[in-house]
Amino acid sequence: MKLESKDIKDSFFNPILHFLPLLLFLMVDVFYGFNMAWTVSIPTSLLILFYVYYFNSKVFAWHIHFTLMFIGLSIVVYSSTLLKLPLFLIKISDEIIFVVFLFSLIVLRPTFEKLALAVMPKRIPMTNNFDELFGVVKDLIIIILIYSVLFLAMELFVDFKVINIAVLNYLYSGAFISYVIYEQIRVMLIRQELLNEVWWPIVNEHGSIIGNVQSQISLADKEKFTHPIIRIHMIDNGMLFLQKRNDNDPFFGGLWDAAIYDHIRVGETMEECTIRNFANEYGIKDPKYIHLTKYKIESEQENHYAFLFVTCHFCDQMRFKCGTEKTKWWTQKQIEENLQSGIFTENFIVEYDLLKRSGLLDAEQYSCTCRMKQTIYSISNNLNGENALKKSL
Repeated sequence: MKLESKDIKDSFFNPILHFLPLLLFLMVDVFYGFNMAWTVSIPTSLLILFYVYYFNSKVFAWHIHFTLMFIGLSIVVYSSTLLKLPLFLIKISDEIIFVVFLFSLIVLRPTFEKLALAVMPKRIPMTNNFDELFGVVKDLIIIILIYSVLFLAMELFVDFKVINIAVLNYLYSGAFISYVIYEQIRVMLIRQELLNEVWWPIVNEHGSIIGNVQSQISLADKEKFTHPIIRIHMIDNGMLFLQKRNDNDPFFGGLWDAAIYDHIRVGETMEECTIRNFANEYGIKDPKYIHLTKYKIESEQENHYAFLFVTCHFCDQMRFKCGTEKTKWWTQKQIEENLQSGIFTENFIVEYDLLKRSGLLDAEQYSCTCRMKQTIYSISNNLNGENALKKSL
């Protein structure tokens, strides 16, 4: 399932909006002076602040810091005009102050990131936002420094002509305008790519969605999020049909696990997730299963809010994987002899105990010709409270 565009905008906020008042100030100042620059840029910063509040409210607490910093910088620039500096320095005093500010952001990046994380909702992944922000900071430093060096060179070492400065100012403003357009197009393209990537819901301890995150970011982030997952066990005559994870799995490579396991994706119900996995893993288009229980477990990389299901013997319907080296029917004796050997996933160890205590592994009570199979097929996909669970997810 694709992530909604609004969620992408929150987790991949266009950093150029943070600096647009600053760029506008610099462009207006070179042509019309400080007073006009302040008159235009301060209202613009407030308009952008209101825009973020209404359209990107989740990052409002972060953006407001930039608005306050810009207003503070404007006051500092105004104060610099009162100092008795050489005329050529007064003309680029705002560039000097803004470059110092941008450099300080880079130097103080760890502190700045901690401040941002302290005010931001925990459900908003900030990795992309930080990387994009400091990428823009570096680019703006380069543009402003090039202009400042050329301006000083023309003032001090070149036979001064008004036309030269005018051309330089137009190039300066054109560079800013081009960069804003470039960033807008680039961010739009990246957001479109992100819409096609896999995103997982983030849930609280009660299973209610509180946010979402790109799957790869979640696995790489130091903070462990809790994600809803489905787990389906296939049982026949007291045996479990298990699947061996791929060796290249970064966390559970080569370990034996449930017949079906997967994360529920953003915008996807549990039923849609189970149907997708039955079809993808075994080619089964009309699966029959019932909900057994749910549990929470913490792993090294993330936390799981797991929904556990059981189903009957499906090998006669499977198109592949049945009886291959990656799948196997395990007896209880075989499982218990290897339970602590490290060949099973943590989830499976928890679920094996749940299945044993439920009585479903009693071979005399549960086989594919027993009453339990008839129960599964008669109430297939009735998740024993599915409506309530759907509300949670």
